[in-house]
Amino acid sequence: MILSDIKMPPVFKKRGKPKERDVTVVGLPAKKKVKIDKDKKRLKPFSCQHITVKERVILNWLVDNDAAERDLRDHKSLIEEEVETRPEKLANRLIDENVDINLVRQFFSNDAWLSVEQLMECMKKSRR
Repeated sequence: MILSDIKMPPVFKKRGKPKERDVTVVGLPAKKKVKIDKDKKRLKPFSCQHITVKERVILNWLVDNDAAERDLRDHKSLIEEEVETRPEKLANRLIDENVDINLVRQFFSNDAWLSVEQLMECMKKSRR
């Protein structure tokens, strides 16, 4: 018997996904990769964000997260004691020209808003 006399099956191209691709090495179901749109992947600048996102971010800069979430949920005015009064603790982004601090005026009582305005003036003076 000669080697050329042995009939080999024809070679087929592989098609589709390989078997066992749906499981990991240890047999657990594999996570599906989600295609992400390129536009969704990019971060938007603050000035292009929706107004509700801007309000939430600015409130989180001025008061602690719990007070901000409670105010957004219950629509109660923030009081003066809840406002951060130390300028060194606040983000310098508050005095950026793209940030309109008046967007969050509605969430504060009158006394608390006066405190915020004084704080902003103090931050602007210290930045000069």
